[in-house]
Amino acid sequence: MALMHTIRHGDAWEPWGNVETVVGDIGARAACCAERGGNLHVVAQGRRALWHTIRFSDEKSWQVWGDVGAGGAGVPGHMHALGASPVGPDLHVLGTAFLDPEDDPSTVWHTIRYGGTGRWHPFGNVNATAAGDPSHRSQYSNPYCAEVGGNLHGLVSGVAGDGVNLVGFHTIRFSDNWQPYTNLNHAVSRSNLGPSACAEIGGDLHLVAISGDGRFYHSIRSSTTSNWIRAGDASAAAGGQGLNFADGLVACANVGGNLHVVLVAGNAAGTLYHTIRFSDSGTWQTIANLTHVLGPPIPPGSHGLSYSGFSCAGVRGELQVVLSVDPF
Repeated sequence: MALMHTIRHGDAWEPWGNVETVVGDIGARAACCAERGGNLHVVAQGRRALWHTIRFSDEKSWQVWGDVGAGGAGVPGHMHALGASPVGPDLHVLGTAFLDPEDDPSTVWHTIRYGGTGRWHPFGNVNATAAGDPSHRSQYSNPYCAEVGGNLHGLVSGVAGDGVNLVGFHTIRFSDNWQPYTNLNHAVSRSNLGPSACAEIGGDLHLVAISGDGRFYHSIRSSTTSNWIRAGDASAAAGGQGLNFADGLVACANVGGNLHVVLVAGNAAGTLYHTIRFSDSGTWQTIANLTHVLGPPIPPGSHGLSYSGFSCAGVRGELQVVLSVDPF
């Protein structure tokens, strides 16, 4: 396993760097990142524990790994997917852990790293709150979250009642209370929504989701009305009609007031793509093949890879991307 990182400076990309060669080898199997206080925070599931580190923007250096469980969060299970977002001075983390390693059912968990002390709040079971457990056989994956108006908005992928089609769910954490999960397929009038990501832009929540048809779609939730607009075909808008993102991944972030989207295609090579939705015009930049620009995020001596974690964040006007990869 390897935890790879890059930064987009303006229109130029920094070469891939392996975080674990700098901070230490934890065998990262899932990872997420978020901006907090002008620095990049990374949370990663390792072989034996859940870990946290910080990339300090001024020094361009990394903090040593800290054990999240030992820091107060506890250990609810092995996280197979993670998402993070700042809320005020704190860092909030969502994770999904299998109830049974031999089966699909899983639980959505939540914890907080308090900015003032660096201590972690004990993990809480989101499905045991008012958010509920709407996914078929409690199958959850791909958590993602963002702060809007001082509240945490959380997304998670699930399975529809037919046990076959995919469905996205959305909830909000108001202080200590969770809103019941909303069916995103119904809210944005789009069926079979799989992996999704979100970011705050202009006070509203922007959603980017991959559908079973291999395209990615975009919607906005108005903070004024709490209503979602019908999801639009962002694949077509960004000139990616011939690309197939089924079985892929998506991440997005607010960078300078615009929505940056990074996607992993569902092909064997796991090709990476990047595009931007410009807020002033609502138009999309032509999607670019990021793998052509950077090369695949493969550590030296490897011949191929698969992705097990994927996240991005806007930090001081720049896009930073973190990938947990399984080289072979």
